[in-house]
Amino acid sequence: MNLKEELQKEYSSVNSIRLAAYIKDHKNKTAELMALYSGKDQELAKRASWVLQHLHNLAPEQCDPFQNLIINTLKKASIHDAVKRSGLRTLADQSIDEENLGEVAEICFNFLNSMHEAVAVKVHAMEILKNIVKRIPELKEELLFSIEEQLPFQSSGFKNRASKILNFLNNL
Repeated sequence: MNLKEELQKEYSSVNSIRLAAYIKDHKNKTAELMALYSGKDQELAKRASWVLQHLHNLAPEQCDPFQNLIINTLKKASIHDAVKRSGLRTLADQSIDEENLGEVAEICFNFLNSMHEAVAVKVHAMEILKNIVKRIPELKEELLFSIEEQLPFQSSGFKNRASKILNFLNNL
């Protein structure tokens, strides 16, 4: 199966789930998906990100070897929100490699503190930062400050996740 062709055929949840199930059973196709996810074609990257999200739900271990690729993709200047969202969601469920902790923390703080990022991007960035604080407690105060500064101005979805993370941080 040619994933690029399949992604171009139909942009739907049904197709994304179908492709994720196929990739789960054909592990050698994971690299092809990740190349599309991180590629220059924004439309294909967006579509691949939806498949990545479903693949991560079905077989998270297949996504683990692509941590560096996801991080490098998140560093790009202009990527679609869907690409950010699925990449961050995948990283939130992974144990970030020790050598990547600082870089991932910086990426997530940039997303969290940006006035232009979507709420879902900020929420996933907060979750990753919470996980990083477990390993690097020195970042706790910065995360507390970043969340508390935004609370009055954010959506209920942000506030809900933020309250859980603030509770966690205050009990550390």
